[in-house]
Amino acid sequence: MIRFKFLIVVFLLTVSMCFSQGTFSFQDYHFNRYSISPAYAGFTGSAKGIVSYSKAWIGFPGSPQDVSLNIDASILKNMGLGFALNNEITGIFQNTTITPAYAYRLAISKGNLISFGLQAQIYMQTVNASSSKLTTNDPAVNLNRNASAVSIVPGFAMVYQYNKLETGLAVANFIMNDLKLNDNVHYNLVRQLQLHASYSIDVLQGISFEPAAFLINQENKSWLYNISGCLDFMDAIWTGISFHDGSNWGVILGGRPYEHLVLHYSYQYSTSSVFRYSSGSHEISLGYILENKKQSGKKKINSLLHGIKTNRAANNKPEEQR
Repeated sequence: MIRFKFLIVVFLLTVSMCFSQGTFSFQDYHFNRYSISPAYAGFTGSAKGIVSYSKAWIGFPGSPQDVSLNIDASILKNMGLGFALNNEITGIFQNTTITPAYAYRLAISKGNLISFGLQAQIYMQTVNASSSKLTTNDPAVNLNRNASAVSIVPGFAMVYQYNKLETGLAVANFIMNDLKLNDNVHYNLVRQLQLHASYSIDVLQGISFEPAAFLINQENKSWLYNISGCLDFMDAIWTGISFHDGSNWGVILGGRPYEHLVLHYSYQYSTSSVFRYSSGSHEISLGYILENKKQSGKKKINSLLHGIKTNRAANNKPEEQR
């Protein structure tokens, strides 16, 4: 039993260190692009704030739970600002990040745009070792007291848009800063590279489908991937599926019940034998959008329905009245 608990702690520590320093929310991409790249700050020309809560691997003791806040807005004509606050607790490890971001957009031609983004993530990790009754030879676990450390994780990103095609890259910790809890516990925060591409396809009037693909690599690690597709109805209701890393499936569902309000839910499940003890991972997000240049989902639906009725009425007029 002690050995099993120790393996869980080591597993959670590994996951915490690998993903919390630059977590990308692939499930959120279709409704909140800023969550995956600072180059998307203010990209839509609107101001928005989104609060999210996620609980991963339900059924595992000490499994990750995360609360985040993302705010971004367009300023002046071609710039954007962003701010992200994230707090993740995984077992005895707590990771908190504060990330301001800046983006600059450059229009090359009509429908041809490139955006550059910079961010400076303040990364703080705390090990609440005093709350653990587990005794091991691992210095990160057997501290017998709480310990914390702070590091700066810089990042840059670029997004290229050509009509309905979007591609981009994001690099976190390109300077390779470290994290030092004490003289015995010292972590190397690895460089992280992410590539992505998506394309919006018009299916019917008011209905579009957007496939997206992501590749992510941490130094000296194998490439991870995520493939997703989202069906959108007038920016008012959307749903989709995702698949990543060979055994992980996900579904997303969201909508805009009111002009400025956004609701989004995602669920992930793994078919791996390790996760047969877990019922999956859940995330729910609530957002508020201001100064959106596009029509809201409800207004666009009403506009579409009005247009359809008008066309039908025109087609049904007697020939002599036309």
